[in-house]
Amino acid sequence: MSSLEDILIGEPEQSGYGNVGTTTDQPSKKRPAPRGTASYPRKRAVTACQSPSHHQHQTPQLLVASPGWEDDLTAASTTGLLDNFFNNVHVKNPVLDEAKTRRMVLRLALHGFDQSPQSCLTLIVCALGSVSSTFGLSSSHSRDSPEFMTAMSYFQAASKRLGSLMDDGGLVAAQCLFLSGVLMATIFRASSAWRYFLQALACCQDFKIVRWPNDTANLHEDADFKAAEQAVYWSAWKSEREMRGDMKPSDFPMQNTLSYPSFFPTPPDLPMDQSTSDDPVAKRQRLSWYFYLSEISLRRLATRIQQEVSQVETQPGRNTLETLAELEPGWQKQAQDWLENLPPELSLYCANENDDICRFVLRGHLLNIYELIYWPFVMAVLNLGESEVTVSPIAVQLANKGLAMHQERLVVNQPGFYHRHHGTMGMS
Repeated sequence: MSSLEDILIGEPEQSGYGNVGTTTDQPSKKRPAPRGTASYPRKRAVTACQSPSHHQHQTPQLLVASPGWEDDLTAASTTGLLDNFFNNVHVKNPVLDEAKTRRMVLRLALHGFDQSPQSCLTLIVCALGSVSSTFGLSSSHSRDSPEFMTAMSYFQAASKRLGSLMDDGGLVAAQCLFLSGVLMATIFRASSAWRYFLQALACCQDFKIVRWPNDTANLHEDADFKAAEQAVYWSAWKSEREMRGDMKPSDFPMQNTLSYPSFFPTPPDLPMDQSTSDDPVAKRQRLSWYFYLSEISLRRLATRIQQEVSQVETQPGRNTLETLAELEPGWQKQAQDWLENLPPELSLYCANENDDICRFVLRGHLLNIYELIYWPFVMAVLNLGESEVTVSPIAVQLANKGLAMHQERLVVNQPGFYHRHHGTMGMS
């Protein structure tokens, strides 16, 4: 597992502040978040996947479940749904054990569904398997497609079982709530997705790893069970923060999003020979955890950069652009260290046209970080005509670099505008 460790190293301490350049005034702080700019090509693509009569923040109008939905979930049909789910959805958030989940779904398909948490989880997994598609190989399902309507039918059946899970809590309840949020995000229901992520995160508060993170007794817990708790906690946490950042609810100040859990999720016990195994389940598990830890590591880097930018902008008596220009090389080095520590399965030193969904997501997140670094310089230059602020040559150079990064991000992200997945809505 040395490659997993490589992903997590090379996170330097925060840089100190310095003074360079020739600017003398504070730049205008009327700057939008980088992710929300120049979205005109994305809006058309995302809207194509939406119903024109539904706004993304509305409560979802789920279809009436077909009376024969249970008859449709046979051992044969669930195999395809599970393949879709684990290849297209779960690979980005490995919160389940694939082998155990497949056995659970097969058992319920053969013997019938009940009101148990396992039945609820199975229905949500099948709903996600029905609505998901392979990145770059097939078009996403429209809202009036049979696959989409089938997914909504499964989820409505699952939602009737979610109420009791809210009272009981536990690992399966957290998994059900999180995956319900993934489904709502996949069908562009932001408010519903955020609520499910919040509820999943609330459910995780009873986990031992959260209540007593430093308790040495936790070291003797079942390793796979502990890994499952950590995975769903981290997935719910980062998804809730991302959704909150997009929605910007008034009662949740943005500065509260500039933090993250103190621990990384621990991968389950993987066989030492898994890297050379021909077992597709083993390969998927290995890839999903490499991706998962890589994305979390990059998320932590983005959070640190946001914290430092926020500190610079709020400190009186400092020249914002000069200080940010001083910090830019350190941020660049941290991003480069992350890039070089990626395992071969996720290396971004290849043409983006050949990206699978994991490489596509990581490449997009990395470009988001670059844009985060350079966007203050872009906005300062754009605001020159509205104020008496002067900008140094180095600031202009960094602004040009920011525009180039922004253009590259639009090009790299374009395939994702037409692919229905957990993060499509955040790209709009």
